[in-house]
Amino acid sequence: MYRIMEKIIKTNRSMDKAAGWYDVDTELEILRNYVRRSRKKGSKYLSIRSYETAVKQLSEVGRVLGGLIKKGN
Repeated sequence: MYRIMEKIIKTNRSMDKAAGWYDVDTELEILRNYVRRSRKKGSKYLSIRSYETAVKQLSEVGRVLGGLIKKGN
C-alpha cells in the first residue's frame, strides 16, 4: 500500500501522468493478488469480513484509477 501511495504522489508531480498511472495500476494488481492469496484454501491470514472489505476498497481504488487513466490526467 505504501508503494502505491508513493507512486501516486510521484505521478501527481510528474509531467507524464499517463505512464505513472499505469505504474500505480500495476502495483494495485500486485496488491489484489496478495489479498487473494491471503484467503486461498489452506491459508487463513484474513477473516472473511476483512477480505471482503479489502476487496471492496481495492475495487473502488481501481475504478478511480481507471477513470484517471481514461482521462489521461
